[in-house]
Parts: sequence; C-alpha cells; structure tokens
Amino acid sequence: MSAKPKIFVIDDDAAMLTLLERTLQMASYEVQISAEVLGTAQRIRQFDPDLVVIDHQMPALTGENLIRIIRRHPGGRPRIVMFSALPRQEMELRALDAGADAYVCKTDGMTELLSAVSRLLRN
Repeated sequence: MSAKPKIFVIDDDAAMLTLLERTLQMASYEVQISAEVLGTAQRIRQFDPDLVVIDHQMPALTGENLIRIIRRHPGGRPRIVMFSALPRQEMELRALDAGADAYVCKTDGMTELLSAVSRLLRN
C-alpha cells in the first residue's frame, strides 16, 4: 500500500460525492471520485486504489454489478465497501453476494463509513 491509501468513490449523487471526497481527504486518504458509472472499472484499474466505495443505486449499472465486474479483473483486488440507502438487511444480502468486503448504510453516516474503511485497510 502507498504511504497515503488510495480510495476510489463512485456515487451518482453529486452532493454525496462531494461529502465523501472531503470526508475521506480530511482523514488523510488520496481520493478519486466519479459520478459516472459507465467506464468506472477502467478508471479504477488506472487509479489502482486500495479501496473502492460504491453506491448501490446508480443509473445504467447497479453497485452489485459493478462489484462483480471489478472482482472479475485479474489484476489488483481492492477492498470494496457498498455505501447505500437500501434497508440494512437487503443491502447486506446484496453486498456480500456481489463480493463486497463490507457495507455501510448511508443513514449511519460518515463516522461509520470511516470506521469500515479504516478496518478494511488495516487487514
């Protein structure tokens, strides 16, 4: 891992994307963001992040499908956190079935997300 862990964030909500970017940067992570889901797998491979935060409900491609695409790539396997407004039980099933390492409900807020990110990057 680089001196400053790299995190890629994909969310189609511009306000949420800005909040995530600022929160993660303030926690000393190098952050790259995208609001456009199409082409994301290629951008992730180019950035080579240690961790990816993925919203579930996006146009054109769900977070679940994006996770599966990332997991099929033979190169680096970043840790993946699904960050969604789905009900907790539904998100747990979808995230883990798709291959995410963790999931965080948006209603749990940034503190819970930072905790999950920190935990995954330590392991």
